[in-house]
Amino acid sequence: MKIPRKRLSRQLLFLFAAVIFMGQQTPLPKQKTRADGPGFPVLTEARRLKTEKKFTAAVDKALEAGRLFQQIADWESWAACYEEAYQCAAAVDSAAFYRDMIAHFDRAASLVTGQAPVAPAVKALIWGKMGYLHHRLGAYDPALACYEKTFPFAEQTADSAFLLRIYGSAAILYWVQGDDYRALNYHEKALTLATAQRDTALMAAITTNLGNVWRTAEPAKAAPAYRQALALDPDNSETLMLLSKAYLEIEKDLEKALETARASLRRAEDDYARADALHQLGRIAFERRQYGEALDCYRRAQAFAAKSYGPGHPEHAKIHAFTAHALLARQDVDGALSAYNQTMDELLPLFSPADNDQNPTGSEMTTNSLWIQEALLGKARAYEQRFRQTGRVAELQKALACAEQALAFLHKIKLQYGDDRSKFAMNVQVQSACASALHSALALHRITGAREYALRAFAISEQTKAVVLAEALYKREMKRVAGVPAAMLEQERKRHERIAFFENKLAGTDAANWKDSLFYARRQLEDLEKQLADAYPAYSQALFGYRSSVSADTVRQALPADAALVEYFLGDSALYTFLLSNDTFWVQEKALPADFNAVLTNFRHAAGDWQFAADSSAAASRSFLDTGHRLYEWLLEAPLAAGGRPRLFVVPDGPLNYLPFDLLLTRSYSGKWIDRDVPFLIKEKSVSYRFSCKPNPARQTSKGWGGFGMEYDDHTLSAIEAPDQPAGVPLLAMRNFGKLPYADDEIMAISGILGGAFWLNERATRDNFLQNAEKYGVLHLAMHGFVDEQNPLRSRLLFSKSVAEEDPFVYASDLYTLQLTAGLAVLSACQSGTGSWKRGEGVMSLARAFAFAGCPSMVMSLWNVSDHSTSELMVEFYKQLKAGKNKDEALRAAKLRYLETVSPEYAKPVYWAGFVPVGEMEVLPESYFSDGGRDWMGVMVWGFFSVFVFWCFRVLVLKLRKHKNTQTPKH
Repeated sequence: MKIPRKRLSRQLLFLFAAVIFMGQQTPLPKQKTRADGPGFPVLTEARRLKTEKKFTAAVDKALEAGRLFQQIADWESWAACYEEAYQCAAAVDSAAFYRDMIAHFDRAASLVTGQAPVAPAVKALIWGKMGYLHHRLGAYDPALACYEKTFPFAEQTADSAFLLRIYGSAAILYWVQGDDYRALNYHEKALTLATAQRDTALMAAITTNLGNVWRTAEPAKAAPAYRQALALDPDNSETLMLLSKAYLEIEKDLEKALETARASLRRAEDDYARADALHQLGRIAFERRQYGEALDCYRRAQAFAAKSYGPGHPEHAKIHAFTAHALLARQDVDGALSAYNQTMDELLPLFSPADNDQNPTGSEMTTNSLWIQEALLGKARAYEQRFRQTGRVAELQKALACAEQALAFLHKIKLQYGDDRSKFAMNVQVQSACASALHSALALHRITGAREYALRAFAISEQTKAVVLAEALYKREMKRVAGVPAAMLEQERKRHERIAFFENKLAGTDAANWKDSLFYARRQLEDLEKQLADAYPAYSQALFGYRSSVSADTVRQALPADAALVEYFLGDSALYTFLLSNDTFWVQEKALPADFNAVLTNFRHAAGDWQFAADSSAAASRSFLDTGHRLYEWLLEAPLAAGGRPRLFVVPDGPLNYLPFDLLLTRSYSGKWIDRDVPFLIKEKSVSYRFSCKPNPARQTSKGWGGFGMEYDDHTLSAIEAPDQPAGVPLLAMRNFGKLPYADDEIMAISGILGGAFWLNERATRDNFLQNAEKYGVLHLAMHGFVDEQNPLRSRLLFSKSVAEEDPFVYASDLYTLQLTAGLAVLSACQSGTGSWKRGEGVMSLARAFAFAGCPSMVMSLWNVSDHSTSELMVEFYKQLKAGKNKDEALRAAKLRYLETVSPEYAKPVYWAGFVPVGEMEVLPESYFSDGGRDWMGVMVWGFFSVFVFWCFRVLVLKLRKHKNTQTPKH
């Protein structure tokens, strides 16, 4: 049965958009006919009363019939009684009626839970209808919990009409709470089912909901989705209103937004649609700075929303927030604060503010709506405005408190997200809250001199550093602590592997064939995660108490005596810098120079671009030397003067993640970049990087070294396309294409230093890596690496291509499913530390995938690297490790050794500076230098042979460079 257009407009496009239970009978198993039983006459009477619109009496009779059916365990007929009661509640459309009905459904759910004879369709009906009742009240948290309980029962019924409704309903709430990409998955599945049923009305409604998701996830796709929905349902007021939002927010076309919003209001057929259209007209007036007109539109929208949604509903509450924005724009701070508090008062049942300055406590805070965060940040802006007006420090303190509470709320709601992409997207909002809080905290620090505010500023900055990575590592450790059995953890791992497999398939040419498989693989993982939370309360409690920040004093106490740590937060117009050592805590807020990004880009271009270094060496040298010293002055001169140490740990932010800090120049230099006395920072300090200051959880570690190296054959190289090579740079020199003649030699030479196990050339296969990677304390991979900026999970390493194995790549998505016990991974490949940058998370690189898999330290590359010079650096690096140096000091010593011995032609930074260490930098335990469990004698023979070959190459290298290609990047 199709829902009438008016009903769809009301329910599918007002955040009830996919609550398509309304007016729908839920299918139940075929019932046995027992018309002479005592329940059937009572149920018949309930239906008669419903027809006569005597809904209260009808509900009483339906519930009475249900009790009679319960006595004889006729669960299908019992469920039919609750269906009738639900239909009465839907017809009344009263908040009080809904609340009463929720109590009945809650008791019914308790009754059928665990009842083995009860059919899945019966359980699906009870949980699904109760979810709808909560949804209509705007109680999104309990509604979503009910929908998620419905999923497995609904899937067992295999009723596509029911499934598309329950998936669509849940998707709406995932979107409302900011879990955009999980919402996208469920909407797309619902749309597939609706399309198969050829239900045009539902297709239009779900397409509109997809437009909502795109508007917040990938904005360019929003307007086309709305227009597609209007092609199916041309006169839909709600879709027109949402298209107006796309014109306003994304295309910034106020005229088209206004025209479309007016068309929406003309077509509005009920109070829901009128409220939304007027609200949108108010937003357009606000953008035009017509604040009086905006307030009038909001007032009228509020009246219609009160009649339709009712006070306390998120759609009614959020209009208060927009009213507050307009009042604040008119300098009415008191009025704005009052309206922001009204927003939270309606959204938080336990919050009853006595005055404008009161904020909700932690126990009063729910995750029901993102408008709670908007209200808190709005209050922060209001207090900042009042501080500028009055100069009262108390106003700035209130602003800081509000911004910090907004951060706590965002952290809490993010823990519920089921898709990491949604967490990454939410980090953009976290950034805004952090920038506001940091500015207030450091202003208070400057004004009062109180150290407390500087410490709070550091804790705020930490909330933007690798939060998803840290949370994942924390969750893994908490499962172990909570005693989750190994069999269940293995089951979880297998489900992650299935998801990775389907995601890789989805990137192929037959993507559509794998979409369903990926959806259900994710569904199975979600179900397992809920089982874990329910069965192991210690685990769920630990997650609930997780915090993504760490105190400055905790970090300082953990730092080695010879190290200082510098952390950056890069705002839109200011750079925040924190320096910590065991006896120093220093902070600075500094306006960014107008040409900061240009200087940073030019430095990276000069340092790591092979074409520039080859074609325009003199220009590249001048640019490098100029920008290298300017960046040092901006980024390091002041913090290092406040507390220098021989070792420097860097927690970067934004584009600073791509910057090789050890290449910065400590003073101006007028010579050439290939001179012996260039004042690189590396000559004074070892530099390493950290994703954040959060400590790595305790973990199981292995011993021994395992290496994988490839001198590629033509068969394997056929799996990739040759990249455009820089003119003047021989093809075989880079680890992004070519056979890599030095990669297998590198592995053999290192095995001669450390012992251990290795897999070379045709034995260095994807299967051998995945089967052995979890067994070794050190992993070393010398091969081609490729970064995928568009889809970081598709970044990959190229292993040997056997006849039986068509795909020779190990993808980042494969690495995420591993549970490594290595203390160090050396990624001797091109661009293993680069990729797309995510706000609040950092670079989505292959190195991050190794960190996610449990490896606490890596050596990674920031650009395409040279095959030959990489081999030299890596062998020297392991010699320094074997001599007892820390990882960062060992790599520094290897680089300095290279510079001391190499000819000037190969002293350009592009040849030797691309590798950087990240993570924990402790000395490698001696146990890692022992046998890794493979053929020790074979390793020794290969080791001695490789050392002999390596030193022969060193003696002959200058002659060889004249006659064969030796210096090209290693992808």
